Amino acid sequence: MTQNSERTVVELELTNKCNFKCIFCPREPFSKNIHYFDLNAYDKIVERVLESGIGFLKLCGLGEPTLHPDFMDFLENSKGKIALTLTTNASTLHLFDIDYLLENIYEFVISLHSLKKDTFEKITGVNQFDRVKANIDYLLEKNRKYNRIIDFYTVVTSINKDEIHLFKEYENRVNHIISGCSNRAINGFADHVIDDGSNKKYNRFSYIDSFNPVCGYAKAYSVIDSKGNYLVCSNDIFRRHVVGNIFENTIEEIQKKIIGMFYNHQNVELCRYCDIYTKHNN
Repeated sequence: MTQNSERTVVELELTNKCNFKCIFCPREPFSKNIHYFDLNAYDKIVERVLESGIGFLKLCGLGEPTLHPDFMDFLENSKGKIALTLTTNASTLHLFDIDYLLENIYEFVISLHSLKKDTFEKITGVNQFDRVKANIDYLLEKNRKYNRIIDFYTVVTSINKDEIHLFKEYENRVNHIISGCSNRAINGFADHVIDDGSNKKYNRFSYIDSFNPVCGYAKAYSVIDSKGNYLVCSNDIFRRHVVGNIFENTIEEIQKKIIGMFYNHQNVELCRYCDIYTKHNN
Protein backbone atom coordinates (compact mmCIF):
# COMPACT_ATOMS: atom_id res chain seq x y z
CA MET A 1 0.00 0.00 0.00
CA THR A 2 1.32 3.42 -0.83
CA GLN A 3 1.96 6.09 1.74
CA ASN A 4 -0.94 8.07 0.25
CA SER A 5 -3.43 5.45 1.38
CA GLU A 6 -6.35 6.73 3.45
CA ARG A 7 -6.49 3.52 5.47
CA THR A 8 -5.33 4.42 8.96
CA VAL A 9 -6.66 1.79 11.38
CA VAL A 10 -6.57 -1.99 11.61
CA GLU A 11 -8.88 -3.64 14.15
CA LEU A 12 -8.00 -7.17 15.24
CA GLU A 13 -10.36 -9.44 17.14
CA LEU A 14 -8.21 -11.66 19.37
CA THR A 15 -11.24 -13.66 20.48
CA ASN A 16 -15.03 -13.59 20.35
CA LYS A 17 -15.18 -14.85 23.94
CA CYS A 18 -16.50 -12.46 26.57
CA ASN A 19 -17.15 -12.67 30.31
CA PHE A 20 -19.97 -10.10 30.19
CA LYS A 21 -23.52 -10.57 28.92
CA CYS A 22 -24.44 -7.03 27.93
CA ILE A 23 -28.09 -6.57 26.98
CA PHE A 24 -27.23 -4.67 23.79
CA CYS A 25 -24.46 -6.97 22.59
CA PRO A 26 -25.04 -9.10 19.46
CA ARG A 27 -22.43 -11.73 20.28
CA GLU A 28 -24.86 -14.27 21.77
CA PRO A 29 -25.24 -16.23 18.48
CA PHE A 30 -21.47 -16.75 18.49
CA SER A 31 -21.05 -17.72 22.14
CA LYS A 32 -21.20 -21.45 21.42
CA ASN A 33 -18.43 -21.26 18.84
CA ILE A 34 -15.47 -19.55 20.50
CA HIS A 35 -12.42 -18.63 18.44
CA TYR A 36 -8.95 -17.44 19.43
CA PHE A 37 -6.66 -15.73 16.98
CA ASP A 38 -3.55 -17.84 16.43
CA LEU A 39 -0.53 -16.33 18.18
CA ASN A 40 1.72 -17.91 15.58
CA ALA A 41 -0.09 -15.91 12.89
CA TYR A 42 0.23 -12.61 14.74
CA ASP A 43 3.56 -11.75 13.15
CA LYS A 44 1.82 -11.93 9.78
CA ILE A 45 -0.74 -9.38 10.99
CA VAL A 46 2.00 -7.04 12.18
CA GLU A 47 3.86 -7.51 8.91
CA ARG A 48 0.74 -6.71 6.88
CA VAL A 49 -0.02 -3.63 8.98
CA LEU A 50 3.50 -2.25 8.84
CA GLU A 51 3.88 -2.80 5.11
CA SER A 52 0.68 -0.81 4.61
CA GLY A 53 2.22 2.18 6.36
CA ILE A 54 -0.08 1.98 9.40
CA GLY A 55 1.65 2.45 12.73
CA PHE A 56 -0.77 0.94 15.23
CA LEU A 57 -3.19 -1.92 15.79
CA LYS A 58 -6.49 -1.93 17.70
CA LEU A 59 -7.22 -5.02 19.78
CA CYS A 60 -11.01 -5.16 20.05
CA GLY A 61 -13.90 -7.01 18.41
CA LEU A 62 -16.91 -8.95 19.70
CA GLY A 63 -14.99 -10.47 22.60
CA GLU A 64 -12.84 -9.31 25.52
CA PRO A 65 -9.23 -9.34 24.20
CA THR A 66 -7.67 -10.01 27.60
CA LEU A 67 -9.43 -13.39 27.76
CA HIS A 68 -7.17 -14.75 25.05
CA PRO A 69 -4.88 -17.25 26.86
CA ASP A 70 -1.88 -15.78 25.02
CA PHE A 71 -2.81 -12.13 25.55
CA MET A 72 0.49 -11.17 27.16
CA ASP A 73 2.39 -12.90 24.38
CA PHE A 74 0.65 -10.70 21.84
CA LEU A 75 1.91 -7.65 23.73
CA GLU A 76 5.42 -9.09 23.94
CA ASN A 77 5.45 -9.80 20.20
CA SER A 78 4.42 -6.21 19.51
CA LYS A 79 7.22 -4.55 21.50
CA GLY A 80 9.37 -2.31 19.38
CA LYS A 81 7.30 -3.05 16.28
CA ILE A 82 3.86 -1.51 16.48
CA ALA A 83 1.74 0.60 18.85
CA LEU A 84 -1.35 -1.01 20.38
CA THR A 85 -4.80 0.20 21.37
CA LEU A 86 -6.84 -2.01 23.69
CA THR A 87 -10.63 -2.02 24.05
CA THR A 88 -11.57 -3.74 27.31
CA ASN A 89 -14.31 -4.02 29.93
CA ALA A 90 -11.52 -3.70 32.56
CA SER A 91 -12.75 -6.68 34.56
CA THR A 92 -9.52 -8.65 34.18
CA LEU A 93 -6.88 -5.94 34.46
CA HIS A 94 -5.98 -6.99 38.02
CA LEU A 95 -4.70 -10.28 36.60
CA PHE A 96 -1.89 -8.52 34.77
CA ASP A 97 1.07 -6.34 35.65
CA ILE A 98 -0.47 -2.88 35.16
CA ASP A 99 2.93 -1.28 34.65
CA TYR A 100 3.66 -3.75 31.86
CA LEU A 101 0.31 -2.98 30.21
CA LEU A 102 0.93 0.75 30.39
CA GLU A 103 4.42 0.32 29.02
CA ASN A 104 3.18 -1.62 26.00
CA ILE A 105 -0.29 -0.24 25.22
CA TYR A 106 -0.57 3.23 23.76
CA GLU A 107 -4.30 3.74 24.30
CA PHE A 108 -6.99 2.12 26.45
CA VAL A 109 -10.68 2.30 25.55
CA ILE A 110 -12.73 1.08 28.51
CA SER A 111 -16.33 0.01 28.04
CA LEU A 112 -18.18 1.43 31.04
CA HIS A 113 -21.96 1.47 30.81
CA SER A 114 -23.00 2.57 34.27
CA LEU A 115 -21.63 4.26 37.37
CA LYS A 116 -24.26 2.61 39.59
CA LYS A 117 -23.75 -0.95 40.80
CA ASP A 118 -27.32 -2.16 40.28
CA THR A 119 -27.60 -0.62 36.83
CA PHE A 120 -24.19 -1.95 35.87
CA GLU A 121 -25.32 -5.47 36.72
CA LYS A 122 -28.58 -5.08 34.80
CA ILE A 123 -26.72 -4.00 31.68
CA THR A 124 -23.71 -6.31 31.82
CA GLY A 125 -25.39 -9.34 33.38
CA VAL A 126 -22.50 -9.86 35.81
CA ASN A 127 -21.62 -8.92 39.38
CA GLN A 128 -18.32 -7.22 38.56
CA PHE A 129 -18.93 -3.56 39.36
CA ASP A 130 -16.61 -3.32 42.36
CA ARG A 131 -13.84 -5.19 40.56
CA VAL A 132 -14.14 -3.04 37.43
CA LYS A 133 -14.17 0.18 39.45
CA ALA A 134 -11.11 -0.89 41.44
CA ASN A 135 -9.25 -1.85 38.27
CA ILE A 136 -10.07 1.45 36.58
CA ASP A 137 -9.03 3.47 39.62
CA TYR A 138 -5.72 1.61 39.81
CA LEU A 139 -5.09 2.02 36.08
CA LEU A 140 -5.72 5.77 36.30
CA GLU A 141 -3.45 6.06 39.31
CA LYS A 142 -0.60 4.17 37.69
CA ASN A 143 -1.05 6.11 34.45
CA ARG A 144 0.14 9.30 36.12
CA LYS A 145 3.61 7.99 35.41
CA TYR A 146 2.98 6.95 31.78
CA ASN A 147 0.41 9.49 30.58
CA ARG A 148 -1.25 7.04 28.17
CA ILE A 149 -4.55 7.82 26.47
CA ILE A 150 -7.43 6.34 28.50
CA ASP A 151 -10.93 6.85 27.14
CA PHE A 152 -14.29 5.45 28.19
CA TYR A 153 -17.05 4.18 25.92
CA THR A 154 -20.67 4.10 27.00
CA VAL A 155 -23.72 2.63 25.27
CA VAL A 156 -26.69 4.75 26.30
CA THR A 157 -29.83 2.69 26.83
CA SER A 158 -33.21 3.20 28.45
CA ILE A 159 -31.72 1.74 31.63
CA ASN A 160 -28.80 4.15 32.05
CA LYS A 161 -29.97 7.27 30.20
CA ASP A 162 -30.49 9.08 33.51
CA GLU A 163 -26.77 8.76 34.20
CA ILE A 164 -25.59 11.03 31.39
CA HIS A 165 -24.92 13.86 33.84
CA LEU A 166 -23.04 11.43 36.10
CA PHE A 167 -20.81 10.38 33.24
CA LYS A 168 -20.07 14.04 32.50
CA GLU A 169 -19.13 14.61 36.13
CA TYR A 170 -16.98 11.47 36.10
CA GLU A 171 -15.32 12.61 32.89
CA ASN A 172 -14.34 15.90 34.52
CA ARG A 173 -13.19 14.20 37.70
CA VAL A 174 -10.89 11.67 36.06
CA ASN A 175 -9.93 14.04 33.24
CA HIS A 176 -10.54 11.45 30.53
CA ILE A 177 -13.01 11.45 27.66
CA ILE A 178 -16.24 9.46 27.79
CA SER A 179 -17.65 8.77 24.34
CA GLY A 180 -21.36 8.14 23.95
CA CYS A 181 -22.48 5.31 21.74
CA SER A 182 -23.64 6.27 18.26
CA ASN A 183 -26.83 4.74 16.97
CA ARG A 184 -25.00 2.40 14.57
CA ALA A 185 -23.53 0.39 17.42
CA ILE A 186 -26.90 -0.79 18.69
CA ASN A 187 -28.81 -0.83 15.41
CA GLY A 188 -31.01 -3.86 14.98
CA PHE A 189 -30.18 -5.84 18.10
CA ALA A 190 -30.64 -3.68 21.21
CA ASP A 191 -33.87 -4.32 23.08
CA HIS A 192 -33.25 -1.64 25.68
CA VAL A 193 -32.78 1.67 23.93
CA ILE A 194 -33.69 5.25 24.60
CA ASP A 195 -37.32 6.17 23.97
CA ASP A 196 -37.78 9.92 23.98
CA GLY A 197 -41.55 9.63 24.43
CA SER A 198 -42.34 10.14 20.78
CA ASN A 199 -42.29 6.40 20.04
CA LYS A 200 -39.01 6.97 18.25
CA LYS A 201 -36.54 4.21 18.97
CA TYR A 202 -32.98 5.36 18.58
CA ASN A 203 -31.81 2.00 17.31
CA ARG A 204 -33.95 2.24 14.18
CA PHE A 205 -33.10 4.05 10.97
CA SER A 206 -34.82 4.86 7.74
CA TYR A 207 -33.83 2.68 4.81
CA ILE A 208 -31.58 4.63 2.44
CA ASP A 209 -32.50 4.09 -1.21
CA SER A 210 -29.39 5.69 -2.64
CA PHE A 211 -26.04 6.72 -1.25
CA ASN A 212 -22.78 8.19 -2.43
CA PRO A 213 -19.85 5.83 -3.03
CA VAL A 214 -17.19 4.95 -0.49
CA CYS A 215 -17.81 5.37 3.21
CA GLY A 216 -15.02 7.16 5.03
CA TYR A 217 -15.16 4.54 7.77
CA ALA A 218 -14.83 1.68 5.30
CA LYS A 219 -11.87 3.38 3.63
CA ALA A 220 -10.08 4.13 6.88
CA TYR A 221 -10.59 0.85 8.77
CA SER A 222 -9.44 -2.68 8.15
CA VAL A 223 -11.29 -5.16 10.35
CA ILE A 224 -9.94 -8.67 10.99
CA ASP A 225 -11.92 -11.18 13.03
CA SER A 226 -10.57 -14.02 15.18
CA LYS A 227 -10.52 -16.34 12.15
CA GLY A 228 -8.37 -13.96 10.13
CA ASN A 229 -11.24 -12.83 7.90
CA TYR A 230 -11.36 -9.28 6.55
CA LEU A 231 -14.73 -7.58 7.02
CA VAL A 232 -16.15 -4.60 5.18
CA CYS A 233 -16.89 -2.97 8.54
CA SER A 234 -16.66 -3.71 12.27
CA ASN A 235 -20.43 -3.28 12.39
CA ASP A 236 -20.85 -6.38 10.23
CA ILE A 237 -21.80 -8.33 13.34
CA PHE A 238 -23.01 -11.40 11.52
CA ARG A 239 -19.99 -11.55 9.18
CA ARG A 240 -22.05 -11.27 5.99
CA HIS A 241 -19.48 -9.26 4.06
CA VAL A 242 -16.19 -11.17 4.29
CA VAL A 243 -13.91 -9.85 1.55
CA GLY A 244 -10.68 -11.73 2.15
CA ASN A 245 -8.37 -13.33 4.67
CA ILE A 246 -5.16 -12.08 6.29
CA PHE A 247 -3.29 -15.20 5.22
CA GLU A 248 -4.23 -14.78 1.57
CA ASN A 249 -4.54 -11.04 0.95
CA THR A 250 -2.69 -7.82 1.71
CA ILE A 251 -4.47 -4.85 3.25
CA GLU A 252 -3.97 -2.98 -0.02
CA GLU A 253 -5.72 -5.72 -1.98
CA ILE A 254 -8.63 -5.71 0.41
CA GLN A 255 -8.93 -1.93 0.38
CA LYS A 256 -9.15 -1.91 -3.41
CA LYS A 257 -11.81 -4.59 -3.30
CA ILE A 258 -13.91 -2.77 -0.71
CA ILE A 259 -13.72 0.55 -2.54
CA GLY A 260 -14.58 -1.27 -5.76
CA MET A 261 -17.70 -2.68 -4.13
CA PHE A 262 -18.94 0.84 -3.47
CA TYR A 263 -17.96 2.36 -6.80
CA ASN A 264 -19.50 -0.55 -8.69
CA HIS A 265 -22.70 -0.10 -6.68
CA GLN A 266 -22.64 -3.58 -5.24
CA ASN A 267 -25.36 -4.12 -2.67
CA VAL A 268 -23.73 -3.59 0.73
CA GLU A 269 -26.93 -3.92 2.73
CA LEU A 270 -25.19 -3.18 6.02
CA CYS A 271 -24.43 0.39 4.94
CA ARG A 272 -28.03 1.27 4.18
CA TYR A 273 -28.89 1.35 7.88
CA CYS A 274 -25.74 3.03 9.19
CA ASP A 275 -25.86 6.56 10.61
CA ILE A 276 -22.13 7.09 10.17
CA TYR A 277 -22.37 6.28 6.48
CA THR A 278 -25.39 8.44 5.80
CA LYS A 279 -24.01 11.35 7.84
CA HIS A 280 -20.76 11.42 5.91
CA ASN A 281 -22.21 10.73 2.46
CA ASN A 282 -25.27 12.93 2.22
